[in-house]
Amino acid sequence: MTDPAAAKADTEVLAQLHLRLAAELERLAALAASLDGAFAPRTARSALRSEALQDLDRLRQHCADIAVFQTRLAAALPKGAPLAAETLADGLQLRDVADRLTGRATGARRTTQTPGEVDLF
Repeated sequence: MTDPAAAKADTEVLAQLHLRLAAELERLAALAASLDGAFAPRTARSALRSEALQDLDRLRQHCADIAVFQTRLAAALPKGAPLAAETLADGLQLRDVADRLTGRATGARRTTQTPGEVDLF
């Protein structure tokens, strides 16, 4: 017999994972929009604007649409879907993304970057 409280908790975890995925996609869409805005004035007269920046805009739209879909999916999940979120993040390249997806993120962001410098890694 399935414990109703455990089934509800599993479903909430699965729904939260979908919401975290949606948030990551929204971050990607915002990043793409920022890049598009940064490059647009500099490339207005070049071929880069017509192809690469259109691709960047498509990336932004794609991420935004998937984020909306993920959010709606989280709200529509059936009850009792078990999930071990910690193991799903094993092997992800970006630890901060893995932490946000699994709910381990503390909200604190490292601030070793000097203002005005580019933070590559």
